[in-house]
Amino acid sequence: MKKRVKKIISLIAGAALCLSMISTTASAETYVNYNYDDWGDPIPSQAGYVADASITGNDIGVGNLYEPADLFIDEEEEYLYIADRKNNRIVVTDLDFNLVRIYDTLNDNGTPTSLKGPQGIFIDKNTDYMYICDGDNERVIKADKDGNVLLYFTKPDSVLYGAETTFNPGKVCVDQSGNVYVVVRSVNRGAVMFDDEANFLGFYGANTVLATSEVIANAFWNLISTETQRLRTMKATPVGFSNFDIDGQFIYTVTESTTTTDDQVKKLNPRGDNILDAIDMAGYDFGDIPPAYYSMYTVANAMVDIDVSPTGTMTFLDINHGRIHQFDKEGWRLFLMGGIGWQLGQFQAATAIETHKDKIYVSDIRKNTITVFSRTVFGELVTDAAEYFNRAEYEQSTAIWEEVLRYDGNYRRAYTGIGLAHLFNKNYEPAMKNFKTALNQYYYNQAYEGYRNEILRENFGLIVGLIVLAVIGFFVYKFYRKRHPKKKERGV
Repeated sequence: MKKRVKKIISLIAGAALCLSMISTTASAETYVNYNYDDWGDPIPSQAGYVADASITGNDIGVGNLYEPADLFIDEEEEYLYIADRKNNRIVVTDLDFNLVRIYDTLNDNGTPTSLKGPQGIFIDKNTDYMYICDGDNERVIKADKDGNVLLYFTKPDSVLYGAETTFNPGKVCVDQSGNVYVVVRSVNRGAVMFDDEANFLGFYGANTVLATSEVIANAFWNLISTETQRLRTMKATPVGFSNFDIDGQFIYTVTESTTTTDDQVKKLNPRGDNILDAIDMAGYDFGDIPPAYYSMYTVANAMVDIDVSPTGTMTFLDINHGRIHQFDKEGWRLFLMGGIGWQLGQFQAATAIETHKDKIYVSDIRKNTITVFSRTVFGELVTDAAEYFNRAEYEQSTAIWEEVLRYDGNYRRAYTGIGLAHLFNKNYEPAMKNFKTALNQYYYNQAYEGYRNEILRENFGLIVGLIVLAVIGFFVYKFYRKRHPKKKERGV
């Protein structure tokens, strides 16, 4: 009996040791790769990218980075620009992090001018000029790559801007016409817009105020309250956006405000209209999806940066969760990676993101590092399939989507992609099958409607014939009953 007890205890101890080893192995993973089901719950998924390296200033050879606030990749030269905020400099490297140059002092007509707290950097591909948000000096500097200052953009002297409003530029971009857009933290009316001669043009792309019950109630009470009471109430104002990127004539904006969902990500045309409002976004949120049953316990998304690739792929950075979200140009979710932590691939305060070909670069102002992610084989398949599909090359996309499913049978985007390819080719039955697997009710209904109409067209003669026979039968029956009425039964 004692031997049996000892044997049982040994087995339990062995099992506990195995579990601890499994737990230790699992904890070594930098983050969990997942996607979402139709209920908004995370499900395991293959990795689209993996973290390769975490680069420090010492790896570059410039000493420690101190709050690297912004990144920009010059596509033509393939140089990475780092706005090293607390070190008051712009560090330039190649994409292997070999040092190219440091900008800490610029030449203003023979007079040195120092950077102080640079928070944003942008290279205009049309002119090759640099635009630096020199935050603590309250200016944006336009300079050539030799470090010669060409122009300053400073606080607008305009009633429209407001004398009380500060000018602390955080991010900057330039459109094809040379117009300059500046994100200023103290401004919630959109980006501050200048022409190429630094003349103030107004504000661009202001976010809206959501019509929540609180906003509607405040508006009602403001109608019936006195002026003194109205002054005491909090005014609902639109949130400002925190960062942007430009792709041709479109400007993409993100906001880290947690009080809005409609304006979290926008794609603005030259008139300031949000193009994404007109696209069916397949019911997805751009960040983490709140779970259906316990959303009150979740932390809201806070998007601090966006990068748009030459193919239109959108990559967002969420500082609250430390996560990277990647979508194709049609708004379909591709990959999700990252998290909060100190391990490789995790972040403490990620603030800037850039993509180049199969790489993603992310800066962290607490870890003072640049993390590099590389696309996996699975990621290449998904990216290729999405790009074929968006070019309406459905046959090629379907073949790749099927290969994607061999890697990850839970990847709902693949089922939806195959279903959409069948739908656009009017193959309604296989489209319905794939949409059902993907739990995509919206497109399933479209496929079902097409299938129903197809059945009606193919069997129109039979259906009409049956209807005619039914009508004839009805009148024959009525005529027969009229000629041969039923005899009334006598009562007892």
